[in-house]
Amino acid sequence: MSVPLAFQGVERVQVLCLVQGENGVAPAAERDILCDTIVEEATRASPVPVAAIMLGDPQVLAPASLTILAHGSITGARDQRLLALAMRPYSVTAGQSDILFGAPPQVVRLGDKAALQAAVGEALNHILPWRQGQAAARPVAN
Repeated sequence: MSVPLAFQGVERVQVLCLVQGENGVAPAAERDILCDTIVEEATRASPVPVAAIMLGDPQVLAPASLTILAHGSITGARDQRLLALAMRPYSVTAGQSDILFGAPPQVVRLGDKAALQAAVGEALNHILPWRQGQAAARPVAN
């Protein structure tokens, strides 16, 4: 399987999360749950390091980096809260090979760790080439 142009030369993956509630930006603890889950799942079989970054981090523009943009939206009453999640990859160096669309949106019940892990894993299967049916990790080569 050849590596898509947008992923060639990638030396690190970073995860940038924004989680919004009905009244603006959600508490940092809710963002951290999402980001930690994405980092944990993205690390599986990854040939490069994966880490979370915060809004405003200049690493988004670093060459040889790929940023997973994760946008969560929380809605619902206390015990019926849902998280709608959209993820897409971004690389400033991708140029004409930009990936315009990410994974299909996922909706999970907030607080259901197993469901969140499954939704994040499914989304990452759509956007990370080393999770697309390969049995083992391999370097991302040019």
